[in-house]
Amino acid sequence: MRKRDLLSAAAGAAVASVLAGGIAWAAIPGVGGVINGCYQKNEGLLRVIDPATTGCLPSEVPIAWNAQGIQGVKGELGAPGRNGVDGRDGIGVAVQPEAPGANCPAGGVKITAANGVAYVCNGSSSPVDPGPD
Repeated sequence: MRKRDLLSAAAGAAVASVLAGGIAWAAIPGVGGVINGCYQKNEGLLRVIDPATTGCLPSEVPIAWNAQGIQGVKGELGAPGRNGVDGRDGIGVAVQPEAPGANCPAGGVKITAANGVAYVCNGSSSPVDPGPD
């Protein structure tokens, strides 16, 4: 065979492999996002399969999973919370929005009670430099 014929044959084989792989890839994950695989019991190897075209070997256990997971059981209703009228010291507490600034770089809330003021700040994408230690 000539060099050109060998290159043409190799290129044709590569294209066929890519197309076959694309067809197989399109079926994984399957319906509902389910991914099927085979787990090799002795060595712990896992391989992903398309169950329509491939099955597990006798030394493998079929498994299936998806990214979402199954719906869990709904939990019980918790005990009712306090109504927020009384503070820790028994005096009323005022909660107000706090605009972004020196107290809370990303904003938050200002809590005022008889014993002082506290701030609960929103998270920010960049940490604030607290200054020298």
